Amino acid sequence: MSAPLFAPPGRGMAEEPGALWRRLRGKTALIVGFTARTGFSAAVRFHAHGIQARVSDHKDASSLESLRAKLPDPSIPCFFGPQSPEQLAGVDFLLLSPGVPRNIPLVAAAVARGVPVYNDVDFIAPFIADKVLAGVTGTDGKTTTTELLAHVLSAVGPAVACGNNGLPVFEAYERLRACRFAVLELSSYMLEDPKQLAPDLAVITNLAPDHLDRYAGMEAYGDAKRNLLRHAKPSCIYAQNMDNAWTAGFAPGGVQRRTFSRERPADYRFEGGAFAFPGGFRFPYGACLLKGVHNIENILAVMALAEGAGMAPAEIAARVQSFPGLPHRLAPVAVARPIQVFNDSKATTLQAVHRALESFSVPVVLIAGGRGKGLDYRELGRHANLRSVVCYGEEGPRIAGMLAVADRPVIGDFREAVRAAWGRVREGEVLLLSPGCTSWDQHADYAERGRVFCDEIGRLDRGEIA
Repeated sequence: MSAPLFAPPGRGMAEEPGALWRRLRGKTALIVGFTARTGFSAAVRFHAHGIQARVSDHKDASSLESLRAKLPDPSIPCFFGPQSPEQLAGVDFLLLSPGVPRNIPLVAAAVARGVPVYNDVDFIAPFIADKVLAGVTGTDGKTTTTELLAHVLSAVGPAVACGNNGLPVFEAYERLRACRFAVLELSSYMLEDPKQLAPDLAVITNLAPDHLDRYAGMEAYGDAKRNLLRHAKPSCIYAQNMDNAWTAGFAPGGVQRRTFSRERPADYRFEGGAFAFPGGFRFPYGACLLKGVHNIENILAVMALAEGAGMAPAEIAARVQSFPGLPHRLAPVAVARPIQVFNDSKATTLQAVHRALESFSVPVVLIAGGRGKGLDYRELGRHANLRSVVCYGEEGPRIAGMLAVADRPVIGDFREAVRAAWGRVREGEVLLLSPGCTSWDQHADYAERGRVFCDEIGRLDRGEIA
């Protein structure tokens, strides 16, 4: 059985990063999942520090050849196509890309042989143990909360937001080593078996059904999220959302809990159109650039964590108010027509779609679809303002089959779906892209889908296409 690469969290003093890399020099790593972000950045980082990297991916070589050509050493062994336990020969540890299930035979064989299995954020944790580490997970709001928290904390020291937000930790390594605050966005995949991730600040933004194509049910999905606190320090500040049934029922011991709510009494509250700190300091929602009912909870979470990190309420308020929000998250799209158009391409869960619809009191024409995750769309029908749903992509027929909305055309191509929605929206109404699905049937990611949406809306508004 292979020995662990690192000491368990909290055992003795953190080892200096240079010493860690020297101790790992000459070891062999098998990177499972050769993605353009995690897999590739891990291979580059390992090569730079003398770790013998190998790559394994079930995709065929032709689809990965362009990425392979960018590796720093053409002699790095790459196993493409069928995966087998033989690829584990001489391997000291596995590094998984987040989307790789831990139950595939190759990973199961490694576990059976006692070979340590890490993902990138768990692997990198000992190298940033001297930083204030914030872990942000949840079903929705992760990226906004991560970026907002880094924006707020940067007022008192360099802060880096990375992880599931699109900046892999290996790519951000130099910036992480130079920062004071490391703010990590963590997906459920990244939290399935953490060995050493020990946050100083932590929040589970909310929980709702998601990724049920990967997990047996909500309990299994929730267990992965709750692993954020598996190795949390006793001094860890945990911000607990009291407005979500799943997070309100999770009250872990061994950490410093700070509650937040927009509906009931809590340490950090939203009441009368203002955000309130425990000591009484308040600031108005109307002064914030970040809008949307869902972002009220995100702001409350950041208030709790930033004050836990030592910032003063007035300083936190000023930074929150200056945060402009992120692209593709209920972002308005300017048009000449007397309608409102919003790009919410990042809404890849049903909870995010619910929150978007709750933000409007006028009728909405919704574009929903993409690649599904085994979710139940019937609840969308409870929104009285949902007048029409254009169901697109792989999941389009399934969405239409579940909805009771009268007007719910199924249109396969995304651009054609945008045109269909444009033709349906009336004066004073909202045209909303809030897909509730991933983009991977037709686009590389949600950002590409959002850009295509904005481009198509612009052409339609200018009259370039009918």
